[in-house]
Order: sequence, then C-alpha cells, then structure tokens
Amino acid sequence: EGKQMWQSFRDKLDSYGDDPEFSKKVIKAADDTFNLFREWMEVK
Repeated sequence: EGKQMWQSFRDKLDSYGDDPEFSKKVIKAADDTFNLFREWMEVK
C-alpha cells in the first residue's frame, strides 16, 4: 500500500522533470527520507 503511494509520488515528481537534475535531487532526498522513516517504523 505505502509502496504504491510512494511509486505514484515518484512518478508525479518525474513528470515535473523540466529540470532532470533538480528532480533527481528531489527524488534522492525523498528516497533518503523514506528509507529513514521506514527504518524508524521497523524499530518501533
């Protein structure tokens, strides 16, 4: 479920890709945030 939401979020970001470098940075930051969040959830 969360994975699907994440994928559509990323697809949305990709569609903003007038500036591919910018969207890569955003996606990387979002990925890092998401991974931290998931680790935190697993610890709880």
